[in-house]
Amino acid sequence: MSKSHFVALVANLALGAIAITDAIVQGTTGDSIIPGSAPDPLTGGLASASLAMALVHGIAYVTIIVVLVNERSRFAETNVFARIMRIALIVTSAAMALAFLVAEPLSIFARIPKQSGFLLEFSNWVTTPAFLGTFVFAAALGFALIRRNPLGVGSRVLLGVVPALLLLIVVGIAAPRWAHPGLVEVVTGVGLALVGVMPTSASTTAKPQPKVATQTG
Repeated sequence: MSKSHFVALVANLALGAIAITDAIVQGTTGDSIIPGSAPDPLTGGLASASLAMALVHGIAYVTIIVVLVNERSRFAETNVFARIMRIALIVTSAAMALAFLVAEPLSIFARIPKQSGFLLEFSNWVTTPAFLGTFVFAAALGFALIRRNPLGVGSRVLLGVVPALLLLIVVGIAAPRWAHPGLVEVVTGVGLALVGVMPTSASTTAKPQPKVATQTG
């Protein structure tokens, strides 16, 4: 595992911890830990907490971009569809990073409501499509590499995106208050962070072949 993989994994696990905590709070109380979406005793609606969460999310998406860029040589060994999904994921991750590292701080410090004006338009036309697109493209990448997988552990983890999405739909029907994309975010983020990390058995070097004696004379 390279340094970029490790940083991406840690960042996306931190994002996942926020998402899962928010899912639990939403399911049990109906509120959210995200300041501004609902009053919450954990944060008190403080701008600093909102900014910290935005930075964690934004950095996580930036680390995914770094991994996808660094692993371009491994993607060169994949099929055309997988290479297209790589580009699509870079675009959606960049849009999400922009939302959390630029739009969110702008909303906090300039006191611009996120549910009105250009920030609402940005959410409708950029953030929401990018958020959903990341899940779809990540799942598509996993399925594109079922038969031949030069991307190692990450693409196998991404196969869990579809079951996580199906579970989200079922929960949304059976218990709407517990319907939260947190699990899908965790599977997607961890899978993309590990793209290019090879299993130990595949990364070991081949044993040297015994030399064949040659006869002279």
